[in-house]
Amino acid sequence: NASDLQVGDSWMLYTKANVSGMADNITLSLYDGEYTDAGNHNGITDAADLSSDGIVYSFANGALDGKSVQIGELVRAAAGIGGAESLVHNLEFGSVSANTTVKYGEREGAGDYWNNTAGVNSWYSHTYYGTDTTYYFKNTSDPADVVRQIIVNRQNELNASMLFMYDGSTFTVRSKGFDRDGNIQNEQSATLTAAQMAAISSGGAITILGINFTSFDVSLASLEAGDKFVVNVAAAAMLDGENTAPSTAGDFQSTANIAVDGDPWRQGDDGQQTLGSAAQYRLANGEENDKDLKLLGYFVDPINGGSSVSGVGYYDGQFEMKVGASGFDTGSTVGAPGANDAGARYIHAEVNYQGSTVPLAGALVTSVYFQEMEFGNYSAVKDFVGAVGYSNFNYGVRSDGTYGPLDEAGMESYNPYNASLIFDAVKVTDNVITFRVQARVIDLFGNEWYVEEEEFHLNGSNNTSRDSTVIPPIIPDEVNDPVVLFRDSAFGGLYFDEFTLKNSSRWTEGDRFTLALTASGQDDPTIDEITLFSDQRGTAMPMGYRFYDGVLDNSAVDLGIYQLANNIAKPDSDHFAKDQVMDGVLSLSFGELHPTGVNTVRNAAGFQSVFQRDMDASVAHYYSRLEDIKQFWDSNGVFILENNDQLLTIRQKEREIKIMIGSGEELGKLAEYLSERIWTDLLMQYDGVPRGNAATLQIGATQGEDMTLTLGAVTAKALGIENIDVRGRDAASRGVTRLDNAIKRVSRQRAIVGAQINRLDHAISGLSVASQNLTESRSRIVDTDMAHEMAEFTKLNILSRASASMLAQANVLPQNILPLLR
Repeated sequence: NASDLQVGDSWMLYTKANVSGMADNITLSLYDGEYTDAGNHNGITDAADLSSDGIVYSFANGALDGKSVQIGELVRAAAGIGGAESLVHNLEFGSVSANTTVKYGEREGAGDYWNNTAGVNSWYSHTYYGTDTTYYFKNTSDPADVVRQIIVNRQNELNASMLFMYDGSTFTVRSKGFDRDGNIQNEQSATLTAAQMAAISSGGAITILGINFTSFDVSLASLEAGDKFVVNVAAAAMLDGENTAPSTAGDFQSTANIAVDGDPWRQGDDGQQTLGSAAQYRLANGEENDKDLKLLGYFVDPINGGSSVSGVGYYDGQFEMKVGASGFDTGSTVGAPGANDAGARYIHAEVNYQGSTVPLAGALVTSVYFQEMEFGNYSAVKDFVGAVGYSNFNYGVRSDGTYGPLDEAGMESYNPYNASLIFDAVKVTDNVITFRVQARVIDLFGNEWYVEEEEFHLNGSNNTSRDSTVIPPIIPDEVNDPVVLFRDSAFGGLYFDEFTLKNSSRWTEGDRFTLALTASGQDDPTIDEITLFSDQRGTAMPMGYRFYDGVLDNSAVDLGIYQLANNIAKPDSDHFAKDQVMDGVLSLSFGELHPTGVNTVRNAAGFQSVFQRDMDASVAHYYSRLEDIKQFWDSNGVFILENNDQLLTIRQKEREIKIMIGSGEELGKLAEYLSERIWTDLLMQYDGVPRGNAATLQIGATQGEDMTLTLGAVTAKALGIENIDVRGRDAASRGVTRLDNAIKRVSRQRAIVGAQINRLDHAISGLSVASQNLTESRSRIVDTDMAHEMAEFTKLNILSRASASMLAQANVLPQNILPLLR
């Protein structure tokens, strides 16, 4: 009746196709609380209601067999609002037989915990982005200025973490996750086409790696190359089961849901940008049972996000959740990220950078310099350092006599050492990488050590019985063959359950990386932690230090820190060379660390270290470059090695050596090189043997043509193999290492002796030729016929005198004639 209509009134009209004979019917009945008002699908409670309230779609018999169909549905919005909502039902059929029932639905009004999230009703598929996830935008700190809106299709069935990386013209997208049935979606990547970029710039619909976005609105004009952001997508929480009448919305059987707040930086929101990541993961009811769920996926470095290097500009990680055979507790509700609902299935994964929510010992590569990465051959830190597992336990002989981690129940001996280490690759041969390793170690009690290994060998592959190179990783219950650094140090060494490097063909002499180690805090629930973030030179990855409660109270602590000023992360920086090393000490003083009993203190101190060239900031260290040392600058501010090619000449009596020195030389390496050249080339020493103990041989006729014969001591004491103890596994292992070193030293001595023998052989050959020539000369003299030679001498003497006499007479005759003419 038109007279009853008013402006804004609306209603829905559905039609059913007429099918002759048998028909396959699909009857849709809406259970949504949002739309269950009078006259609009009131929530079906009885099969009889399907004829009056359901929407029936008819198809010819067999038409649906083996088909996937999309059923579109228009639903009037709640009373008094007007308008309509468009739904699409994706149904897939096998062989359809009579009386087949399909239950399917979108969740609505299922309790107070289904609150709005980011403006979208969370029971539908929705996205987290902007301040809900990590991002890096060079031109702004507000993600809303760049990513304005992202709406995913409400019936999307994929859970995913997606990383968007802008290269100046287009996006490269990486995505991984799992669907509602728990099937893992392996990482995929794609570069968006020009048409897709146009859709993004206009906020249009776009499908990316199987996920349909109804609106994806990004301000491309605000982007610069290197900008990145993460989008986490939650699948739709569809109706998978009922435990009461569907008209009671709050009693629907919940879809399996995990809400996650991931905070790998342990910093939360700094007021401008988030450092964490929120997400939800939905599975079909029961599909979570006995699953290993991998949650979250990508984190953008808030400081160095402009880098395209994985492990520097962004991090590819995950939080693993093991679900029991019976799944989640059916009595708990479903939480949303950030919620504190009692009994909610919500995880606040404040994952520390060791990758665990408990205070285990952990290791993290904090900065790197790899030449092959500079050349563009590799783009991820894991292409070089595969995995480092810092042991949570000490190692030793256990009560049963076996050797391994001291993890026996009730007798655990936890790893007490924090450390900052730097690894310098000094040689790469035969898949073995030789490192010079330095470390600043501080334990849970505040005791400190400086240690170094001149030659530490690691294979360019797996180094323990663990193996992270396969998928899934092979991780046994325990590791009995750890990698041990500084084994003979005063504190006993650092133990690694795994130290996996990638193939040595990727490594080059001069490659470097720094490693941060954090002690285990499991034996003290009141453990104190300090987490340090670097400034903007290399990486935002933290260095964590743990101390027993009270150790820091009213005291000072010096934290030795190694860091590479890595221009992979800051390619536009002109302050540092790409492999420059910062070797510093951070001194912190504390009063009462927890004077009010508060267990967590965040942002207790924030600072940035200051760097300025030609500045006498501190004592020079091993890695100081000559250009950064004040003594290499004159009073006029001119660097004395300005041309980078100064020649240094060193003389010792009649010998001299010439060494080229440049501004970028590191002080420690220059000192080592000078010492080596002086010792071997100037003093002719080879193995630490004092010159007075060497024999000098004259191997030539002239001064200076001599040779010094040297032979290092090879006694058991000199070789370090005196009193080797093999009574225990640990001692025997150290003994094997000492024997290996002794064999190497003997081999070096053999090489030195061989070189000297070769040189003497060459000298002998030359002297033999000279001797032969001298002997021939002597023979000619000794074998001369003296009588013949004297007769010949007399003859020649007579002839010479006769000639002189005749010449004299010829001169006298003219003188006798002259008087007659007068």
